Amino acid sequence: MEQWKKIISDCQNSGLKVDTWCEQNSVSRNSYYYWLRKIREQSCQSLSTEQVPAIAEAPFAKLEFHDIQQSSHSGVIIHFPSATVEIREGTIRQTVEAVLSAFKKYVR
Repeated sequence: MEQWKKIISDCQNSGLKVDTWCEQNSVSRNSYYYWLRKIREQSCQSLSTEQVPAIAEAPFAKLEFHDIQQSSHSGVIIHFPSATVEIREGTIRQTVEAVLSAFKKYVR
């Protein structure tokens, strides 16, 4: 098992793709993946429940939702020959400026 771990480690630390490393080191691809699987299985089996930290119960809080009535009316509607822009009430200034700036280069 220790020899397999060294082979797997050498391959993973080489920076090469597995197939390339295996070819350069005369290791069959099937053997490599078999050893890798066995090492992983052993690692999983060696984990005990004491090593895994217990998950504390998460506290829950009641969330209250209030109906927010949004206006379905646009603050501003701009009609261009190829598009229409609707700017709703409450839209921040930077968004309006960005949209209008984008359309500025198309409308002259």
